[in-house]
Amino acid sequence: MSAVAAGVGAMPRMLPVPSFLCAPIGDLEQLRAGDVAMAGLFLDHGDPVGYGRRFSARQLRYACALERIRASVPCLDLGDLNVFPLEPARQAAALRRQVSAIAATGAIPVLVGGRRPDPPLGDCLGCAATVEASRAPADWPPSGPLALVIDLSPILAPMAPPRGLSRLLAAIRALPARRIAAVHVTGFKPGLDLDGRREASLAARVLQAVADQVGGGAACP
Repeated sequence: MSAVAAGVGAMPRMLPVPSFLCAPIGDLEQLRAGDVAMAGLFLDHGDPVGYGRRFSARQLRYACALERIRASVPCLDLGDLNVFPLEPARQAAALRRQVSAIAATGAIPVLVGGRRPDPPLGDCLGCAATVEASRAPADWPPSGPLALVIDLSPILAPMAPPRGLSRLLAAIRALPARRIAAVHVTGFKPGLDLDGRREASLAARVLQAVADQVGGGAACP
């Protein structure tokens, strides 16, 4: 019996590359109008309180793969955006350029992880306002596109209030989806990489709700 036949020296089985919501990994050229275009933000540089948040996008991808968390709408994982943490002016211009390029395809940019981007999403896209998911719809501007910030820190805190996740999901499902031009899911714990799968799993469920809502609930082809 040969070594290969006996399994000695056989190549290990390659697992799929983890992605947000188990979505295909692609580039701008593959985006279509109405798609949800997810991208990670490798940002926490110079933030002594939040150091470690740069890895949160990776952990969400792992959680989605392990628990097979998927969206019901067409999605694409664009990888991580290019950032230049030691050059603030260059980073601001790069974020504007990349987010605007995604939006120009008709897709909805959904940024995951890091700190709140500099410049804000509203600045990137010329949105009417950047609003918090916790605000009631009556508090929002009466017209114009919106850039939405979803802060996960309340539900990931050690003493998180009961039913925090279900309340946040309900707020997301009440969003005026047709007015959302872009979303940033942020507020991750610096120790997300060390605290096990619970926090990443909660965040992945939030991302799933975001994609399903802003993507319009259309079935994937």
